[in-house]
Amino acid sequence: MDDDLDDLDDLDDDEDLDDGGNLGDIYSEIPGYILVDDTLTVAVPPSLHRDPKLQDKKYLIQMDLFKFVPRLSEVRFLETHHNAAIP
Repeated sequence: MDDDLDDLDDLDDDEDLDDGGNLGDIYSEIPGYILVDDTLTVAVPPSLHRDPKLQDKKYLIQMDLFKFVPRLSEVRFLETHHNAAIP
């Protein structure tokens, strides 16, 4: 049972996000989320861009956000792609 609790503690140590809600080193200039007025913009990590269930996940996330944070009027999901041909 204690092992299960230790696993839950490890969830807080996500390597993709630092304490400021920013994505990892490569995308440190892009915050993981931005809340301006009643609009929440969430950056989608590049590792999820090709996830075949991404649309479903975004739909379920926004439904939960609107249910539990009723003052939100809009949720935006931001996917940033970089041109690999340009160094």
